Amino acid sequence: MKPVCLASGLLMLIVLAACNSTDPTLGVEGASASPATAPALPSPAAPTNAAVAPAVPPQPASPQIGAPQTAAVTAAIRMRWAPIIGAPVEKVTPLSRRISMRAKTQNIEIVASTDQTATHVLKGYFSVLGEGSNSTVIYVFDILDPAGNRLHRIQGQETVSGSNPADPWAAIPASALEAIADKTMTDFAAWQRGGQA
Repeated sequence: MKPVCLASGLLMLIVLAACNSTDPTLGVEGASASPATAPALPSPAAPTNAAVAPAVPPQPASPQIGAPQTAAVTAAIRMRWAPIIGAPVEKVTPLSRRISMRAKTQNIEIVASTDQTATHVLKGYFSVLGEGSNSTVIYVFDILDPAGNRLHRIQGQETVSGSNPADPWAAIPASALEAIADKTMTDFAAWQRGGQA
């Protein structure tokens, strides 16, 4: 690493340690993604809510996060949610809460879904598949610029024991959504450290 980059990074960490910000509460939107822009995912066995923007409840003063915290990325990131496709609102809540907590550790400001000053937009797509006695959540997060152009894609899956053919989401615990949030924010931080916009 070049000495200038290292010095800049250390200076940024010192400045960021002195900062203290709060996350605004995000609202719910009824908009849905155009079929042409949504990635092809397997359809869940039962219908789910078409699109919701996560509602993040107020955060405690000192949140405890089980996953290792990632160093601050940059002070300039202001991220807003686009509607999440395929997941019911009660499952989006633990996901959005965890992403908001992880964003704080990375010095990313989560702004209201209507905030037009955001530098990045996070848009998620979800599907659940039953596989015998297990269920798998398949997820895709697109990181968009304010104009809607995709900058980066994060995707993966989380498998849990238990299934419910009548309601596949009923078998998915909050801990699975929190694990997805941790993986998503770790990937986002790695992408940012790679020097992306």
